[in-house]
Amino acid sequence: MKERIPVRIPEESGPDLRLVTCGCEVWDPQKVFGPVVRPCWLIFFVKEGGGTFTVGDRTVQLGEGEGMVVLPDVRISCRASEDAPWTCLWVGFSGTQAESLLRDLGLLGDQPTFRSGSGKKLEQTVRTMKDRDFTSVADELSLISCLYAFLATLAGETEPLSASGDDGNYYVRKAAERIRTHYAEPLRIAELASYVNISRGYLYALFMEHLGVSPQGYLTSFRLSRAAGMLTGTTHPVETIAASCGYQDPVVFSKAFKKMYGLSPMKYRQQNRGS
Repeated sequence: MKERIPVRIPEESGPDLRLVTCGCEVWDPQKVFGPVVRPCWLIFFVKEGGGTFTVGDRTVQLGEGEGMVVLPDVRISCRASEDAPWTCLWVGFSGTQAESLLRDLGLLGDQPTFRSGSGKKLEQTVRTMKDRDFTSVADELSLISCLYAFLATLAGETEPLSASGDDGNYYVRKAAERIRTHYAEPLRIAELASYVNISRGYLYALFMEHLGVSPQGYLTSFRLSRAAGMLTGTTHPVETIAASCGYQDPVVFSKAFKKMYGLSPMKYRQQNRGS
């Protein structure tokens, strides 16, 4: 029996913390998901069974009662184990409080994985989220409270699977924030390294260690994920979207977009409009 409970919430849900997506799915053995890139913070939790997550260039094995955090705009894929099905929960959210809350939970270390004995409670919270129909302000507020309840459950009984980061993680966070706020500009990695006051080589090493992706790869993924959103959410010409996402040459943009998504920008728009 398979179950998928997608929930997509409008951007107007609130500036501080808002739910973007959530779900609960029972997977057959060896089922593969991704690779995908999502413009929000993601928390995955394995309630039963186990599987393999690949985040950037890093692969992590997760079993029952274990989970992980994925940063926005980082490529991720996962595969269920070969010998048994698994039940996976996920919650995606964004907002001005998102990063600080996850840091306070101790979930933004060098390998942001954790263990929790509250799988049943986490699943119940996700199922409550999917029951909201957003016909009233009360429903929207209730949904936000569910999101906080999900995080509160993790805060109460979560144990990191590895020691939390080091000083290097500060540079990654600062550089990633710079990318997310200046991606439309002609941002160079050397300038990014100078901004956080370390060498380009050290910045590269830190990104690979903490995110499993290079600074250039993170920048490219972020720009293209923003472009994908504009392609399906606006009627702007491809050239305008390319320029708005840091690409001055539409041809270079189209090649990069097709390499990441497997479709040209126009075909992606046609296939995903209104989805």
